[in-house]
Amino acid sequence: LGSGFNPEFTGRENVYLNTAILGMSKQETDARFEQITEFADIGDFIERPVKTYSSGMNARLAFSTAIAVDPDILIIDEALAVGDIFFQQKCVAHMKKMMDGCTILLVSHDMHSVTNMCDRVIVLDKGKVVFSGNPPEGVAKYTKLIHSREAKKKRGLAESDVLPKQILKAARDTAPDFDLWEEVSDEDRGGSGEINILHYSVTNEGQPITMVQSGDRVSIRLLIQSLASKKDIIFGYTIKDRVGNAIFGENSLCLEDAHFEFDAGYSIVSYDFIWPEVYPDNYTLTIGIGEGTHPLSHKVQCWAHNIVSFKAVTSGVSIHGMFNNPLEQVDVSPLISDSSTV
Repeated sequence: LGSGFNPEFTGRENVYLNTAILGMSKQETDARFEQITEFADIGDFIERPVKTYSSGMNARLAFSTAIAVDPDILIIDEALAVGDIFFQQKCVAHMKKMMDGCTILLVSHDMHSVTNMCDRVIVLDKGKVVFSGNPPEGVAKYTKLIHSREAKKKRGLAESDVLPKQILKAARDTAPDFDLWEEVSDEDRGGSGEINILHYSVTNEGQPITMVQSGDRVSIRLLIQSLASKKDIIFGYTIKDRVGNAIFGENSLCLEDAHFEFDAGYSIVSYDFIWPEVYPDNYTLTIGIGEGTHPLSHKVQCWAHNIVSFKAVTSGVSIHGMFNNPLEQVDVSPLISDSSTV
């Protein structure tokens, strides 16, 4: 996108230059020029030098020109990350129409775009292919790589299948159903690894969750191991849909008393949330531990990715999107009735 743009040329001149490079004749560009400028929607800037454009305006014109060529293969490198939300939505809608007759190669760090548009994902790490397959698994692989980027310390017993006897006894004393908890495999775990999630339990009224509906209490219990004394620890969760989009989630910084500290050793942590009214579908749960004081920007100590899957159902309720947000009121003020004459 934008290859061949000359910053000294106007937008109009660059459209003709770019389409010529891409193999279109002047007559073909004449026929599509109005379509290109209408899609780009940059107004009078089409007659100004491209060097005066913002990055968003440049991407608008480049994308609009590229899609006018009817390519066999369209390569897009992060171009959808710029521009306002309305232009991004317009681009996505158009690309989805193009996909029937065009191969689109989308290079991106935007996981929502990847899961929303792609039917195959390739994950590259330092130039090497480390995954090739369906989008949800590819996004999970990428996320674990990012969270594990920092050098990890030795996990010690976190990598062992066997807990020390005294820890196992203490866990059973605190949680009588501990023998029914699931172990988190190293493949499902990401993060810096100074605090690790070893075992977990996700239940509703004491029973493992296979189906959930609005109003159900989802209870999460974790056996964690801290390899060093830590403060400003955050606990949270994310719910993802069947294609890997994050639908909702929260962490402990939303609480009034959100200060958690740990000495080196083992602990059992419990937290829960109420399931909202969401679209009936299959969902997965990711649970995590962070370190810091900002709800979005903090050090990821451990994520357990997509460890539980369950089906959300609704009873007698129509869901109008990902979830419902009720109206507060409706007011009607008649002005002129059909029987009135003017």
